Amino acid sequence: MKFSAVGRPVLTSRLTMTKRILMLVALFALPASAEEPREWLVAGPIKGKGRCLVSADAVGEMMFGAEAPRYPKKGDKLGDLEWKSMTANGEGYIEGEALAPGAAITIVTSETDRVAILNCPGAATVYVNGVPFATDLYGSKIEGVPVFLRRGENRILCRAGRGALNLSLTDPPAPVYIMDKDETLPWRVFGANQGTWGAAPIVNATNAWVRGATLEYGKVKAPLPPLPPLAVYKAPFLVGSGEEVTLRVVSGKNAHSRTWKLFTPEKPGGFQKTFRSKIDKSVQSFGELRPANFDSKKEYALVLSLHGAGVGADGQSRAYVPQDWFALVAPANRRPFGFNWEEWGRLDGLEVLEQGKKDFNVDESRVYLTGHSMGGHGAWHFAVTHPDRWAAVAPSAAWVSIWTYPTGPRDPAADYGRLFRASAASSDTMALLRNLDGLPVFILHGLADDVVPPAQADLMVEALKGFHKDWRYVPVKEMKHWWNDLGTPVTDCVQLPEMFDWMRGRRRPDDLTRWEFRTFSPAVSSACRGVEILAQKKPYGLSRVRAAEDELGKRVFETENVAHLRVRTPKEFLLDGQALTAGEFHRGGDGKWAAGAPAGLRKSPKLQGPFTQAFHTPFLLVTPTGGSESEVADAVARARFDAEVWWYRGNGRAMVVTDAEVTEKDWKGFNLVLYGGAESNGCWKKIADRLPFRASPGEIRIGSDVLKGDLALAAVYPNPDAPTHLVAVIGASGAAGRRAWQALGFWHPDTGSPDVMCWGADIHEKWTDAFRAVGYFGADWKPVEGMWEVKK
Repeated sequence: MKFSAVGRPVLTSRLTMTKRILMLVALFALPASAEEPREWLVAGPIKGKGRCLVSADAVGEMMFGAEAPRYPKKGDKLGDLEWKSMTANGEGYIEGEALAPGAAITIVTSETDRVAILNCPGAATVYVNGVPFATDLYGSKIEGVPVFLRRGENRILCRAGRGALNLSLTDPPAPVYIMDKDETLPWRVFGANQGTWGAAPIVNATNAWVRGATLEYGKVKAPLPPLPPLAVYKAPFLVGSGEEVTLRVVSGKNAHSRTWKLFTPEKPGGFQKTFRSKIDKSVQSFGELRPANFDSKKEYALVLSLHGAGVGADGQSRAYVPQDWFALVAPANRRPFGFNWEEWGRLDGLEVLEQGKKDFNVDESRVYLTGHSMGGHGAWHFAVTHPDRWAAVAPSAAWVSIWTYPTGPRDPAADYGRLFRASAASSDTMALLRNLDGLPVFILHGLADDVVPPAQADLMVEALKGFHKDWRYVPVKEMKHWWNDLGTPVTDCVQLPEMFDWMRGRRRPDDLTRWEFRTFSPAVSSACRGVEILAQKKPYGLSRVRAAEDELGKRVFETENVAHLRVRTPKEFLLDGQALTAGEFHRGGDGKWAAGAPAGLRKSPKLQGPFTQAFHTPFLLVTPTGGSESEVADAVARARFDAEVWWYRGNGRAMVVTDAEVTEKDWKGFNLVLYGGAESNGCWKKIADRLPFRASPGEIRIGSDVLKGDLALAAVYPNPDAPTHLVAVIGASGAAGRRAWQALGFWHPDTGSPDVMCWGADIHEKWTDAFRAVGYFGADWKPVEGMWEVKK
């Protein structure tokens, strides 16, 4: 069995493979009536400003800058590049290095105002008359999204990323319908459905809000949330026990149905299961492999296996051959490309680990971690982040971190790069490597690997030599990235017998008397071996807990950059020289540890920030009903786009509602993401006086600072009316500030996201000079000196 298991997104050197994939998508995914533009203007490859939550480039300046939009003619300049004409080939796609990454513009003429379904494999974002829509960057054969075409000419700009793209427009099958693809369903194995939940995308193919629609399955009629114009919402439903699933969506007098037969594999092995995620209450899938000769009463080891980029969780689980001593679960990373196994990918992996413990009688001392390629990076990341959960870690063909395996410049600039980078520090595997002390490590790498260089393994080997006592490196001559050529009955690059035999002899090292735990963020990693860091002195600085025993056998803990912690140990211990017993402690005014939690509003691992933490637990995207018609339209378009990206990148469920539809239950049950401003958004207005930031016409207020101009704002803070939840804002002080929202892309791991960001509409032209404020709150949710910069 062969897989497309690459370690990072496709680079220019892999354009041929990408073009073939996208061509197949174009050939097999489109109905015969598809309209495909043939004439294009193309510019690229485009160099961005680096990996940053707020990004900028020449295309953004052209579309959303001070004089935007400016649509080019052939021969016009885009920075140092020139717009050139390109004609689609017989399969309907355009290709070339200019699209890796690049921009492509075409014009579509419509005889009437209408809604069409736009499909564009190879593009991350498509702008239709300046309005953004999320599309199929990776050629995943996911169906297209609804867009509005006005009568006459419509300019469509595509942001391509992988060297080729194909754009098609078709008529929707119904005003509100169920997508035929991208369903999430359990497989039917052992005569039963392997999960009680499924999900399918519901599409509002109208240019108006749809309210009161229902989803029918079996005898259930479930109300759907409000659907914004042109929206996609992936709805959960109960599968039942039958071999088929039939869904029916009803909206007014219109109805649309789909039926799927649950998949049953022809050969035994791994299979797909489903569960409800705690992140967003969506339905997610994972792969599972039962032990050979499975006995539900028997105790087993558990293997958590992380897939490479482009590989599904079901395929990952089926790459393994069952053995009688372990069960295996393979999380999805939310999608085959997902999030590099960081942030939402890591959270998904931990959820699936718990699913595995529910499904099998697991020996907790024998939980093993492995992964291949991007999944190998995930194994390193999971291991240094949660070092006390595993009996051993075994990365294969792994890249170490974005710091060691770069795809472009990392920092946006020296000044603001430091602040953005701070909250991304948890992605730095090498800085956390000491957490592996005591955890057995097995490294596997093919010496002819042409995707992830063996130098990545060498880097870890040299680092481990300095302190680690139980590690092993197996370099395999002549083997490339994915290999199975050693004559064994297993897929060697993920289940090498030597590696699994080595793992089998290891147990979780629970008896360590001397260890060190490092973390840059309690929100990412807070606890290790009975000690939990609840808050830091300096946010996103390196926090340490060192543990040892004195000559009398008493546990001794020494801490650095820790303001608040909890210690669970049955015996008396020394904490920075103070004799204490188990409990919660905070630093007092004299610098000594005092019992209990500090008074007032305080940060904690679940209520810490940064901005993206608002999307780690169920969230609600809230658009305004006040303000001008254009303000409302811009806010709805941005919220819909954020929901689409979350669906496409994270197989996610995101609900968009207006401020008038938010209930008291919603206030207490969700993180609220508020769009618009404190005057236009009723939910923001309700708590505006109790937030340290505010967007109003003509100005942004951050603390006592008033920033005049047409600006954009993104910030996070505890909800004053629901202090166990967060409120995030995506605000603006005017129309140009709302255009500047297009620079904000927060569904990306390892970029860093401060608590507060404010930037101008000239972001694409002036880059970091357009930032007006960037900063973090401290443990008391007040600005931190040295990590809070405001330019008036």
